[in-house]
Amino acid sequence: MGAPILMRRPLAAPFPSPVWPTGICLVPFQEQHALAAHALLAEAYSIGGGGVPSRFVEWWTNVSSDEEFDPALCFVALDDTGAMAGFALCWTSSFVKDIAVAPAHRRKGLGEALLLAAFTALRARGHDQVGLKVEDDNPSGAQRLYERLGFVIG
Repeated sequence: MGAPILMRRPLAAPFPSPVWPTGICLVPFQEQHALAAHALLAEAYSIGGGGVPSRFVEWWTNVSSDEEFDPALCFVALDDTGAMAGFALCWTSSFVKDIAVAPAHRRKGLGEALLLAAFTALRARGHDQVGLKVEDDNPSGAQRLYERLGFVIG
């Protein structure tokens, strides 16, 4: 596992509205999405770049009982079959805890759209910046996406 890099982005800096890839829609998080979200995160992190507890119950208990958890800061992207295409979990402290995109939906702008939706929600709550951590050896190219969206190390 690589070393974590803390990155931040000011929310006062302009950013576009999310553009969702064809066939993808953002839906409000419901507890029934939690199992698919865990499976997506576990799959995404299986190649490196982070991790979640392997057991759903442990993960969901940790997430849902955390004082920074707010279901309104869980961003669920479904494809036109109703399957989870992408998921982002943000803490109330304006921190992107986890983000993952299903392999079939990668490199189409879904990760960017999820982050832009998170920026919009966090700025609406009065936050002036958003943070996240990325592993320095993340194989998905996540750091390049974050830098393109205005994140800087520090």
